[in-house]
Amino acid sequence: MFLWLKDPTKPPTPDNIITYRFTRLPFGITASPFLLAITILLYMELNPHPINDKIKENLYVDNVLFTPMSQEEALKNYAHSKEAFQKMHMNLREFLCNSEQVMDQIPVDDKSKSTKVKVLGHSWDSIADTYTIKIAKPPEGRPTKRNIASFQASTYDPTGVLSPIVVPIKSLMAKINDTKTKWKDPIPDHLMPEFEQIRATFTEPTYTVPRQITPLQGYTKASLIIFSDASLEHYAMCAYIRFECSDNTVESRLIFSKSRIRPKNLKNLTIPRMELLGAVIAANAASTLTSELQIPFSSITLFCDNTAALHWIIHKKSEDKWVQARVKSITENLDSLSQKGYKASFRYVPTAQNPADIASRGATLAQLKTEPMWFNGAVFFTGD
Repeated sequence: MFLWLKDPTKPPTPDNIITYRFTRLPFGITASPFLLAITILLYMELNPHPINDKIKENLYVDNVLFTPMSQEEALKNYAHSKEAFQKMHMNLREFLCNSEQVMDQIPVDDKSKSTKVKVLGHSWDSIADTYTIKIAKPPEGRPTKRNIASFQASTYDPTGVLSPIVVPIKSLMAKINDTKTKWKDPIPDHLMPEFEQIRATFTEPTYTVPRQITPLQGYTKASLIIFSDASLEHYAMCAYIRFECSDNTVESRLIFSKSRIRPKNLKNLTIPRMELLGAVIAANAASTLTSELQIPFSSITLFCDNTAALHWIIHKKSEDKWVQARVKSITENLDSLSQKGYKASFRYVPTAQNPADIASRGATLAQLKTEPMWFNGAVFFTGD
């Protein structure tokens, strides 16, 4: 419902106001995404189709994102999804694929006009098959606490490919919070050199990443390998998929990473306890990734470089309640993986071969570019 004037030349008096009712759903109102989703789900219930489950799994607001393994499957997805949405009286269009052969077989009216589009918050180049992460621009001059908080949150990177570059900003923000600086106040003088150091490293506006995870030549076996690590101030994890390829080579890809700062209310955590927190988020990630990725993993291995934390996890014999609670969380995730048919285990890894060490101590973008272990994993499991 909305109000309008019967006569726009007159003031909005009660006798000059008329009430109108929308006969179409405005796109911009808060409820629009929900109403669109529930309408699509209702129509799929009314019109069963083999493609419906795929649409449900890959629908995000008004985008459908399929990840077919062949050109034949891509064309089948196009035809079936087009048919399914026509039954909903909706025109699914602007199709885009990284295969030129597939695009040649899609009618012009259904093709995207551009080969570069925004997908899930990133710019995707379908020709190069890469996506671009937009990196936050540091505030100029002497920033306020609000400026630093905004700077920290402005690099949109949900999979954590560049998580190490945000670690120094998190450390700075924690120090600002310790000084009780107000939201609109400039940061203290003694923290300006640290901010200037950070600002000097944020010189590139974007970073481009290959989109495809699975090897082009196909694979015979896939393993999920997750590392965790911690320092006194941060704990982190990073996950890789190790592929044994059809041509007898081995490849690995970074697929997910996360870093966390030490909880504010737990200032006296020892390194082993911080390492245990790292193992918790690693086990959480293992559970999430096996649910979300449609890859049949042959094995799942979680690596940690702290023997005390590993002892707690493997033997479950600590009398400390805090440790017991974290070990219980890890064990529940391992049990959940077991119920899915996966055998997961924790193992030791030397610090020098632990890529999560990069995420726990932080790194600049320039440093990440020269660190193959971050993007491809430790040498010992790639066989290079």
